[in-house]
Amino acid sequence: AYQSGFFADETFALNFPVTHPFLSQEAADFVTGQGADNFWLHRASTDLQPGNQSNGKVHMFRGVIGMRGEFVAADRDFTWDVSYNRGRTDMSTTDQDLDSRRFFYALDAVDTPNGIQCRVVADPASRPIENSDPFGTSLPTNIYDDCMPLNIFGQGQPSPEALAYINVLESATSTIDQEILEANLGTANLFELPAGGFGVNFGVSTRKESSAFAPSGFTQGSYGRNTALQPVAGAFQSDEIYGEFYAPIISQDMDIPLVSSLDIEGAYRYLDNDFAGTDDVWTIGLKYAPIDQIELRGNVTRSVRAPAIQELFLPQSGTGSFAADPCDATLVDSGPNPAARLANCEAGGGGLPPIDTTTFVSSVRNASVQGTTGGNTALANETADAWTVGVIFRPSFLDGLQLSIDYIDFDITEAITQFTLTQVMNACYDATTFPNQFCGQFTRQPDGQLPPNNAFEVGFVNAGQRTYKAYVSELLYGFDALGGTWDLFGSLQHITQSDRTLLGTLTDFAGEINNGAPEWQANVRVRYSRDRWSAFLQPRFIGEGIWDNDAAPDRYTIPGEDNVFIFNAGFNYEFTDSISAQLNINNLTDELPSPHVIATGNDGFYDNIGRFYRLSLQISL
Repeated sequence: AYQSGFFADETFALNFPVTHPFLSQEAADFVTGQGADNFWLHRASTDLQPGNQSNGKVHMFRGVIGMRGEFVAADRDFTWDVSYNRGRTDMSTTDQDLDSRRFFYALDAVDTPNGIQCRVVADPASRPIENSDPFGTSLPTNIYDDCMPLNIFGQGQPSPEALAYINVLESATSTIDQEILEANLGTANLFELPAGGFGVNFGVSTRKESSAFAPSGFTQGSYGRNTALQPVAGAFQSDEIYGEFYAPIISQDMDIPLVSSLDIEGAYRYLDNDFAGTDDVWTIGLKYAPIDQIELRGNVTRSVRAPAIQELFLPQSGTGSFAADPCDATLVDSGPNPAARLANCEAGGGGLPPIDTTTFVSSVRNASVQGTTGGNTALANETADAWTVGVIFRPSFLDGLQLSIDYIDFDITEAITQFTLTQVMNACYDATTFPNQFCGQFTRQPDGQLPPNNAFEVGFVNAGQRTYKAYVSELLYGFDALGGTWDLFGSLQHITQSDRTLLGTLTDFAGEINNGAPEWQANVRVRYSRDRWSAFLQPRFIGEGIWDNDAAPDRYTIPGEDNVFIFNAGFNYEFTDSISAQLNINNLTDELPSPHVIATGNDGFYDNIGRFYRLSLQISL
């Protein structure tokens, strides 16, 4: 809980008279000595929410029923199946929050013959009696009668009784429901090819998804310090028709030089979504092995992702945000197009005032402003066009070893993105077209500052194009030794390009930590199994990266983070074929992010919790 002149409403600095009963005489004398009879208190109240309690429960149900069979037609063996899948997840959460109503009643303390009391206790006539008063008359009586006076003049001064009074547990429930009905018909030998049967499968499916989220009245009314949330519910249906094939063209027993095998496979799917409309997705792939030990592979794919329920139906609700204002004097020479940013900030337009960027200091960098966020029922499917090519090596001299390397190249258009206030402002000022649609999503006062309230609108949008290119290498090796079985898995990723094009402006993310794109990343997992138990060790490597490719040279004293290693470990024991227990230890060496990683807000990309234990029991019925 913070109180500061940078903020607004209930988080603004607090004004107290020098006669406040909890104020020491020394402090009161100092204030009066300055010729004042009241003062403003700015405070980071980290002692008001001890423990910061949070709990959650998840109940999940899933059931599948189906039929399958075989039949012969035209001298061909066919298989069929029909299935119905129903799943439901119910979640409930409770989180500790500060009740603003109780907080201010507890601060308003007075001296009485019985000691220091809340004014609403000492003087019942001071309680609100009109609905238009700050908190109305619908509050339970005990919000007044149970009030305990709160002393915030000094760290650790609040009494346990006062803390118990001002803190509450806000709750929320959510439900996710899914139904899938699917039918398939296929054969492995529709007709003969030189290397075997031409296999096909055809199918239809219909998928219905619904979701509902219900926060408590406390949360909906924004009576605490957390953002107000409103109930949201929605549903959609997606119908699909699809087909796929597998064609073995050449096999090893055909004895063709430099062709051990050659296979082609492909798939097509037609999608019809209630909200996102219709789309076609497909893939075509080829596998070619010149010799047994080497296989070349590649594919071309078009895929789509339909908007999720939250992205579609999340209701408009209040939210607070800081922002890295692109017109601030320290930021105007940053960004993917500094010249455009400078010119647009200086010119103004579209309801935004011109700004003198040589002296402008934006308050939103250090003081949050209030705006709104929500879903967008006009969202379209995001579309990805991708191609990959790679090679697999299985050496005959080391049985069980497989090495592979693939090149991945994909472009996402109409990418569904939830823009932050910073991203909205950057999209406005960095574009070659100014003003644009993003410039209407925030407002400025005549002096250039964002207003404390109704400052912006953010949410989900189909925004621009994302491009990603990388090399991915994997190692698989299994062998028996020391009385058990060893399984080794390793992956290495090298990102060569990661960027976004929005309104004609390209933003380069490659190597940036805050966009998850350090140039090098690797994972290794070593697992040993014996009888009913197994154990694993998993080293993780995150290569060096920088905070922002487009930052001005003097923006950061420390421009990024060096190489980081994190180790995870685990142990599994099977009591029976259906009962097992697992112990996982994440961040075995308790490696925390460095201070500059935390200071720049990039700690979420690393392990910012420290050593973490998880014990679980699995029972299969």
